[in-house]
Amino acid sequence: MQRSLIVFRKFVCYHCQPRRQFQFESNATPLCVHKNVKKALNENRPVLALESTIITHGMPYPENLKTAIDVESIAWDHDVVPATIGVINGVVHVGMDKVHIETLATSSNSIKISKRDIAVACAKQLTGGTTVSATMLIAHWCGIDIFATGGVGGVHRKGEDTMDVSADLRQLGQTPVTVVSAGVKSILDIPRTLEYLETEGVTVATFGPTTDFPAFFTKTSGCQSPTNVKSVEEAVNLVQTHKNLKMESGVLIAVPIPDEEASVGEKINKAVEKAIMECRQHNIEGNAVTPFILDQVNKLTEGASLAANIVLIQNNVNIGAQIAKGLKNKPSAKRNQQTSNHTKAKRPVVIGGCNVDIVSKCTHEIMNGGPSNPAVVTQSFGGVGRNITETLWRLQSNPLMITAVGKDSYGEMMTKHLENMTKSICSTLQNHRTGVYNAIFNKHGEVHVAVEDSAVHRKIDKDFLQNYENDIKSAGMVCVDANIAESGIEYVSSICKRHAVPLLFEPTGELIAAKGYKAAQKHFNSITYITPNISELNQIYFAETGKDAPSHEGIEGLIKMCHTLLDSVLCILVTMGGNGVLCAQNKNGNKLFHHYTLNKQPKWAWLDQPTGNVSGAGDGFAAGFMHGLLRGCTTDQSVRIGLTVAQRNLRSESAVAEAVTPNDVEISKTCWDVKELTF
Repeated sequence: MQRSLIVFRKFVCYHCQPRRQFQFESNATPLCVHKNVKKALNENRPVLALESTIITHGMPYPENLKTAIDVESIAWDHDVVPATIGVINGVVHVGMDKVHIETLATSSNSIKISKRDIAVACAKQLTGGTTVSATMLIAHWCGIDIFATGGVGGVHRKGEDTMDVSADLRQLGQTPVTVVSAGVKSILDIPRTLEYLETEGVTVATFGPTTDFPAFFTKTSGCQSPTNVKSVEEAVNLVQTHKNLKMESGVLIAVPIPDEEASVGEKINKAVEKAIMECRQHNIEGNAVTPFILDQVNKLTEGASLAANIVLIQNNVNIGAQIAKGLKNKPSAKRNQQTSNHTKAKRPVVIGGCNVDIVSKCTHEIMNGGPSNPAVVTQSFGGVGRNITETLWRLQSNPLMITAVGKDSYGEMMTKHLENMTKSICSTLQNHRTGVYNAIFNKHGEVHVAVEDSAVHRKIDKDFLQNYENDIKSAGMVCVDANIAESGIEYVSSICKRHAVPLLFEPTGELIAAKGYKAAQKHFNSITYITPNISELNQIYFAETGKDAPSHEGIEGLIKMCHTLLDSVLCILVTMGGNGVLCAQNKNGNKLFHHYTLNKQPKWAWLDQPTGNVSGAGDGFAAGFMHGLLRGCTTDQSVRIGLTVAQRNLRSESAVAEAVTPNDVEISKTCWDVKELTF
């Protein structure tokens, strides 16, 4: 994995105006900002900082390495870029690849780097893990405003005599970064720690239903936080308000250890007390105290404390990533005062699948049963949601796509493709495969058989989409395809209905059309437009009525089915292949039916070209129809635009034709024959 080495002479935070500018002279502190972190910051996407003393001093090998990699995966699963911070050979790294994490995990001479030690480590080209105080400072240099850790330091016992107070507390008082932790360790003087935080003006809130302040391995410490946040949404609101007020101190979100590990808390606390006594007996002091006690406690509890430590850091990163993501979707004070370009543009939002299409077009009649059929095999980008998004982009509708891919080579290809095409929220999910569509066409360009691996799309569920509610409710129109999870479809339909956003439901395929439709219709009348083909309409009709579809009656049967469904959908657009489109509308209780035929085609030379790929025709129709409505066209005009775009895609070797342009809108408004039908 490539890295970007950047030595800053003047460094200004990306997302806020700092109290001062940090000067780095040519021979001073080098910062190596990982390309993923740099890109996310430049694009204002969520980044979560992670400290590294847990790697170098908090856990033994190989548990430290595995945990470090696992918590980064947790952040990625929330579409949040992890930025593990540490120092390697005198270079401050903000974001690391696996090689650097392994270096920290296996180095026998790594040092513990607090704020005071950063300059020393860099000047002497040392390697070490950064503590909370150092991580906060470095994150703030780079414009990262939230990070997750295990626990913060505090006032040590007998601190009133020894003045042994962690630099973490002072840094929290002077750095506007949110820290998500499991409170402070029970080896510390928790009451005095909370008093110190109050003196420093640090906002402290327990994450959960009570204000009980957690003590790392236990859910309660006997002390109370000044307040609590009951959900991620409340935490986001608190942190954003803190930022809007331009507070110069930090926020500490104290997350209790999960219930499944809390039961070992008493056993661990007894071990802690014994370890503290041993620590005093051996005259261990300063920053060596915590590693010694953790090692002793792990031995005394026979590994139970290590297991609990791993669970709590994973939990903290999970919560921290959700807050980081929520902050990027939470309007700032400045954005609340003025309408954003996004809202003004009323861009369409497309939520659905993206695939890598592998298409084999046979050059002779297909022979079944074993022999290899000669064919032309091509690879391109596809997927219903992606096809609709690209078509809207080519029509200059400025779409936003929300989708997911697996962490594999296809996923990397798709992510780069979407970045080059339009604004997209493309989450890379660990341990999943990117969607792949594999189709065999006969020599006439018709699908002979197709298979699809699209399980990753079912990860686009309610929990996934809640992070993008602002994008959905501010859209000019939303398109959702049935590839995503049913809970996701239901959630999108509820948001659209609540905020009066037109919703187009694309059924995608007869195997999933009915389930997707029923999920959307849990919020009655939430679907504004639906674009099924005949097979999909049959399935939806059966699911809605329990009756077999009368499609054998020809277009009259289609009208019967649409007549029933129009009680809950405003407009049904049935794509019928070479027979055109049936448009069924419910206008103020009047059910109207129009058949757009392909019998008399416009005299465009490109219509004489042979069929290339049928997989993107229906998607092109949906996109063209959406584009027309978004540009203020009537339903009739929008159907005609959709037909033109569908014909463009039909004559392309890829799912979406490069020939699609905004000019197709103007040439389409009065083309294509239409007949009014009666029921």
